[in-house]
Amino acid sequence: NSLKTFVKLVELDVILFQEVENENLELYGFDIVYNIDHEKRGTAIAVKSHITCSEVEKSLDSRVIKLRLNNDVIICNVYAPSGSANRSSREHFFNETLPYYLRNSSDLIILGGDFNCIEKSKDSSNENTSNFSPMLKRLRQALCLNDAWEVLFGNKQEYSFIRGGFGSRIDRIYVSNSLSKNIVDAKYQVSSFTDHKAFIVKIQLPYLGRGFGKGVWNYKPLILEDERNRVEFQQKWQYWASQRRYYRNWLVWWTEYAKPKVISFLKWKSSTIYKDFHSNMEFWYFALRRAYDDYLFDTQKIAEINRIKGKMLKLQRDFSAFLSRNNEIYFSGEPMSIFQLDEKFKKRNKTQIKTIEVGGRQEYRAEVIQEHIVDHFESFFKSSPIEDGRDFRPEKVLAPGNIHNENLMNAATEDEVYHAIKNSASKKAPGLDGLPKEFFMNSWGIIKTEITEIVNCAIDGNMEKKFCDGMIVLVRKKNANNKIEGYRPLTLLNFDYKIVTRIMKERLNKLMPDLISSNQKCANPRRNIFEVTCSIRDRITELQYKKKRALLVSFDMEKAFDRVEPRFLFDTLQAMNVNKKFIDFMKAARDVSYSKILVNGRLSREIKVDRSVRQGDPISMHLFVLYLEPLLQKIIASCSDELDLVNAYADDVSLVINNLNDLEIIKQLFIDYGKVSGAQLNLNKTKAIEIGFGPSISLISDWLNITSSIKILGIQYSNSIRQMTDENWKNVIQNVAVVLQINQPRKLNLIQKQIFVNTFALSRAWYVASVIKLNNKYCAKLKSMIGIFLWQNHGMRISFNQLTLPRKSGGLGLHDPESKCWSLIINTFVTCEYDKSFIVNQFLNQQSVTIPASFDFVRFLKSELHSIPQQLMDRFSCKLLYDHYVSNKQPAEISLKYPNKSWNFIWRNISMSKVINSEEKSIYYLMANEKIPNMDSFFRHGRSSNNLCRHCNVMIETLSHLFSECCSVNLMWAICLENLKKINPRKINSQSFDKFQFPELKEFSQAEREKIVLVFSKYIQYVYSTAPPNRS
Repeated sequence: NSLKTFVKLVELDVILFQEVENENLELYGFDIVYNIDHEKRGTAIAVKSHITCSEVEKSLDSRVIKLRLNNDVIICNVYAPSGSANRSSREHFFNETLPYYLRNSSDLIILGGDFNCIEKSKDSSNENTSNFSPMLKRLRQALCLNDAWEVLFGNKQEYSFIRGGFGSRIDRIYVSNSLSKNIVDAKYQVSSFTDHKAFIVKIQLPYLGRGFGKGVWNYKPLILEDERNRVEFQQKWQYWASQRRYYRNWLVWWTEYAKPKVISFLKWKSSTIYKDFHSNMEFWYFALRRAYDDYLFDTQKIAEINRIKGKMLKLQRDFSAFLSRNNEIYFSGEPMSIFQLDEKFKKRNKTQIKTIEVGGRQEYRAEVIQEHIVDHFESFFKSSPIEDGRDFRPEKVLAPGNIHNENLMNAATEDEVYHAIKNSASKKAPGLDGLPKEFFMNSWGIIKTEITEIVNCAIDGNMEKKFCDGMIVLVRKKNANNKIEGYRPLTLLNFDYKIVTRIMKERLNKLMPDLISSNQKCANPRRNIFEVTCSIRDRITELQYKKKRALLVSFDMEKAFDRVEPRFLFDTLQAMNVNKKFIDFMKAARDVSYSKILVNGRLSREIKVDRSVRQGDPISMHLFVLYLEPLLQKIIASCSDELDLVNAYADDVSLVINNLNDLEIIKQLFIDYGKVSGAQLNLNKTKAIEIGFGPSISLISDWLNITSSIKILGIQYSNSIRQMTDENWKNVIQNVAVVLQINQPRKLNLIQKQIFVNTFALSRAWYVASVIKLNNKYCAKLKSMIGIFLWQNHGMRISFNQLTLPRKSGGLGLHDPESKCWSLIINTFVTCEYDKSFIVNQFLNQQSVTIPASFDFVRFLKSELHSIPQQLMDRFSCKLLYDHYVSNKQPAEISLKYPNKSWNFIWRNISMSKVINSEEKSIYYLMANEKIPNMDSFFRHGRSSNNLCRHCNVMIETLSHLFSECCSVNLMWAICLENLKKINPRKINSQSFDKFQFPELKEFSQAEREKIVLVFSKYIQYVYSTAPPNRS
């Protein structure tokens, strides 16, 4: 009654309850959603009946309940673990439990409840309090949430809970940035029915307009991985194929009949899985409630409760695997944490458009935003009038009778189609039809004959509009403003269309060396991007050594791919003598090219795409390179000095030039080329730097933006090799540091961390390392950061050098930054086919030449190339060179300590085992290296005043004592030993602990070794990760 009176008095619309003991609350005019378990620490949300609620989610421990209001506003109610003894549980709750329930949040979030901790010292009257939560602060920052009290009152003190003479503000409500400005009032109100003050916030919800859409339907790979579904699909496909005779050709049959049938079948199967999941969850929720009711009278029911919860968790996990597309940056079994939440928000924010500038003012209405975007791109993709392009005819043409040109439009074989599918990137967003690569791979054995016919029908030029339809996704450019120009349009095309153009791309590859100059490094099978970056580095070196001056210019072509005029492109292809059927094929595809724009999850009306080579089409890069070739040939012909250098990688055109007149001619070439092709030179973003030494010459033009450094293809160039080294490696160090810091909260084991470092952290260094030499200072920084990431909160470390050894030698295969960077820069120099004559003839082939101190990379190359064994050079590869460097490292420290053990067997049984997971393998690896924290080791290293066991306080705490002799484990070790004896009773009788700690196991068969490693690893993993009071 007191609660009802209170609710009427303050006129509440939504109420968040914590510490709810039962479901007996009755509030007239409210719908109440409960989440209560046997410990009576439940939560509930009461919402006025006229407000629509959806997407209710509850945690199994009853500490979280989340729902969505009117399909837009997220309301999440929490009751965090309380007390200093539960600090770690509370941090775990904020880092892993709560983010899971906010994983699909909108930009309108209200997070409230009893947090049982504070963020700032002002929120407690106890000056010595330590009840802070770093993880809650990080979660709030990741979600961009603001404290509703502080939004209005700043640092004004108020306490929501007072006991024993101390007060604290542990009851709070956080709101997202977009709601902060709509807070009208906030206050803490005392009441008679609770010892906490009620926190009341009045928020005026903004005009929500039309909510974000759900995007387009996507195929779920697990559907056809089910054998029953495959059989059913095969039966239906055979019938659908029999209907081909009623359609004009294979492509019409596919687009008008078969593909809609396929999509309908897959949607039906998806819907069935959804329904089964929800009905099963309802059944288990009912069973769980009944078990809790019985638990009041029968404490033995706890086993039944845990069993039901396990069933529910497995059901949710299996459904999540079906629903979600696995992300390559997540590890199998990794729990949800703030990291995943942060990543989802970053990805979503790149493609969501909440506001945009229209006519000089900010527009927030979804309908207006979408219409503005559609109007802009509909106008932009219309062809513009162009002049006759006879002055830009290509010089390189195909000779009559070129066999690859004649075979360009031959019918595709079944193997050719299969390889086009298989070699496509996996886990990529599909086009409008929602059918990605995974569908074609899963069903290839069923559909291969018909799909091959469809591909050949398209190659014959029988294009259908639905086959070529695209979906444009807008991705925000880095540091872009809030105008439409700040978004890059990427076209997602149907995968069946991309099969055809991927086949065309592979065939066109064989013609490219005969059609484009060696200065164009993109879409040229004989060239690569490092020929651009290394040739510029070497030319700067040469100019400095010869004391000559020049300009390094980077030309910026505005929206280069989207401005391609098809008339000029097709005229260029015809002038190059490219197969006429291929040109007709591309014209037919262009004639039926339409796209819809995906804006905030909703598809726009259809627009015609008259110009552009659509980014997302496998053949687009090749077409653009051919389109640009006439200009590139003119630029090359305009350079008159022997030290001039012309490079192009797709639309990135760079130039080293020392003649102002030549530069002006090249600028005019860009302008004239734009008149005939649609291209446009952006003078505001065209930049240059002065390079070389010697007398200053007048090279500066009034239209050219001269800077101190310039970025070309990801490498920062300047007129100093040392400055280039510092600028590039500082950026690398910063990028790696950010990646490691963001991923630090993830609950990864040692092996998972090693994989992450190799794949996602150090990989950010390899591109720069192929061009700019890594020096000792930055190498030390990389190793230090990686060491902190690998060993945070771990008392004992394995040396960095040992971790870089192969697994068969006692390492983990962690990449050694120094050896890897050395291998990469040598590899680019040895294998890239650019002009290296100056470096080779002036320095490398000279025995007694003096190399300037600033040419550090040249000194390095001269030293290393002479020390590499000749047999390695004869079969040179980057991997072999890296293995050569690593092979010279010292062996594992533990193998030097116990030289009589057969370490090859030990490392093989641990690191190469296929029967234990990465968590068990990591702990076993630490065990074999004697790096699991123990008091004896701490005492010997001066980190502890005694070496007695922390649990029994009698014996010396060695690893053997900690895992087999201590009173907290001796009974479990006896059970473990019994299980080990069952594997081979004759050979395992009274084996000592170290027999399994260092598992040579030479006397056992392969199957027995696997069983022994499995049993022992699970035992030490349990003891290692479980506190002594909980081990029983």
